[in-house]
Amino acid sequence: MSTAKVQDIASIFKALSNEHGLSLLRAIAVERREPDVLRADLKLTSKQYYSRISALTKSNLVQKKGG
Repeated sequence: MSTAKVQDIASIFKALSNEHGLSLLRAIAVERREPDVLRADLKLTSKQYYSRISALTKSNLVQKKGG
């Protein structure tokens, strides 16, 4: 397995390694709610929310769509 693939897999595991990251991914994929609603429902601060979104984006699990 190439080093790039191992790093990709590691970034995915790191993004999903905590409860909030996994819950956020589930909420985005299944429920497709607005960011403010997601943040409130998951009881995340703005910094926690954007840090987790950034990790999910960098690991190519989510992508920005329409602003």
